[in-house]
Amino acid sequence: MTQVSDWIKESCTTVGTGVLTLIGSEEGFTRFGSAFSTPRQVWYVILDGINRETGVGTFNGVSSITRDTINSTLVGGVFNNTNPTAIYLNGSSVVACAFSADAYLELISLIDDVAADLVVTNANVAANATNIANNAGSIAINTADIADNANAIIVNENGIAANVTNIETNATNIALNTDAIDNLIIDSGQHSMDIAANADDIDALEIVTADNQVAITINKADIATNTGNIATNTGDIATNAADIVRIDDDVSYREVSITALESGGYIEGNGATTILIAAGQGEIIDSYSDTENQSTKEISWLEQSFDLLANAGMPVVIGIGYTEIGIDKASAGDGTGIPKAFPNGISDSLRRTTIRLGAVEYLDQVITDVSFIPVVSNQVGNVMMDLISFTSLDTRVKDMLLRPTEIGDLTVWRDSGSFFQVGANYTVALDDQNVAQVPVMGAIDDAILFRPLLYTGGTTSVGLEITLIPDEQYEPDPVGGSGLQTVSNGKTVIHYMMQTVSGTTYLSYGQQQYDSYDEAKGTLFADRASHLFPVETSNMLLLAQIVIAKGASVWGATAEIFPLGSAVSSGSSGGSSTNALNISYTDTYALGTNVQVAIDSLAALKLTPDQHDAIAAGQAPSGTNEFITESAMQTPLADKADVT
Repeated sequence: MTQVSDWIKESCTTVGTGVLTLIGSEEGFTRFGSAFSTPRQVWYVILDGINRETGVGTFNGVSSITRDTINSTLVGGVFNNTNPTAIYLNGSSVVACAFSADAYLELISLIDDVAADLVVTNANVAANATNIANNAGSIAINTADIADNANAIIVNENGIAANVTNIETNATNIALNTDAIDNLIIDSGQHSMDIAANADDIDALEIVTADNQVAITINKADIATNTGNIATNTGDIATNAADIVRIDDDVSYREVSITALESGGYIEGNGATTILIAAGQGEIIDSYSDTENQSTKEISWLEQSFDLLANAGMPVVIGIGYTEIGIDKASAGDGTGIPKAFPNGISDSLRRTTIRLGAVEYLDQVITDVSFIPVVSNQVGNVMMDLISFTSLDTRVKDMLLRPTEIGDLTVWRDSGSFFQVGANYTVALDDQNVAQVPVMGAIDDAILFRPLLYTGGTTSVGLEITLIPDEQYEPDPVGGSGLQTVSNGKTVIHYMMQTVSGTTYLSYGQQQYDSYDEAKGTLFADRASHLFPVETSNMLLLAQIVIAKGASVWGATAEIFPLGSAVSSGSSGGSSTNALNISYTDTYALGTNVQVAIDSLAALKLTPDQHDAIAAGQAPSGTNEFITESAMQTPLADKADVT
């Protein structure tokens, strides 16, 4: 059935005669999606300059309407309801949901069709009252047919009033057959006393009168008489209490409380310091200050260039920098969005009022990468993305491992793994941010281009891009020095490989020395805790710790890459030197009552002796890699000779 709803009016960007693209409600009105959450046919009206169109269309439940039937148009002052066609739109029209003249005529036609199915006159009811009583059994037998055709039965109120005597005379006959009536609806206030007389015989009674309070008062005695039955069944109510859900407490009924992008907003590089932001729209929602009165604001913006340098978005003059791009509302009462730059990321306090579009990475105030990683609202499930959007990137790693394969060229093999970054998975599944991105697993490849980060004396410098992981042991020079120094006396060090949201890889050189490879491997967590990471790495994903054994000039069984084992965020438990090879933890976030977001376990790869031999011989890994599971961890690591 074609539907209509009150106070719906949205802006439309469609150009031409095609599908209506809706981008947000007009001031003082609401959206189609607020009234209709699922696809259905609706009555619509279009206003495009001086031109008008009414018709029936299919709303997709989100933000578009397909024009199915054109009922009438007004183009250049010429009215047409004989053979109208879709009017041409110019990109700035308004679409409303309204009950048009055609809708009224269709409704009248439907009423006439139903009324023709049954006509009851006063004379017929009175004359045949005896026949009705005598055939009461037949009525009971055919109750299924009556129920199916209930909508086709129309009883004239005046006819009931005229024959009320006949109805009262046969009240006993009616009562005898009440068991066959599942539900009785009587629309007349003046006969409430007669209804009360037979209330005990009727299982379900709905009385629609001009004054419901009067009807309830008249039948109060009958209700009181049956209170014992209600009390008798209280046990059933108590038994099923667990099945009763308060709508306010059930997250599936809550409005998604997230400030997010709804459409458009793509960002891309457009020069050394400039990016191009596509037109789009989003929603700023605050359901935390007052959960009973949520404040929602639709924001839209046009395509525009945005200069990060001119807008304080490149504070790092020499070195690498990370800046997130967001949209804020121009003023409290305005629906226009303006772009803003947020060096080192949008702070937690601003995430409620800022629509994040993506991130820009730059080096020496020149853009190197632009990533479109928006926080979006079209999600699946009840996981509220805003509750974890502030979580550090290093808390979403699963089964990620880089390990050497060929001794001479220091190439690496990337195992299948997954990681979670809010918005980064938007291009993997547009309708579900909860889909984890799976990096490519494939043949042996050269190490990805990366830059070394030299961190000495609190100052970070960035080295030139290199293609191979260094096969020597390095550490930064002491405070005041520059460059690197080779580790003396054949010591062992642990380096750190990190990755930005765009995939750029960096290597932070080790800062501690160890006497042996085994000692370094046993202190992975302690080394990570004491390592002074440059502030530039705060928005990077820590992929791996790389152990370079003393005296190693090439990779082999004594120089391996271990996965990150103790990424921590608010609510998580840390690791230790024992479980650095394996950690399983859970973050807890407040959503309704005690709703937890399970965090994937971080597994460590356990290579078999044959695989070690293959690596030492410069061959590709083969066979099935065995992962340490939580149950396997119940056996001390010292008892697992083949765990490295």
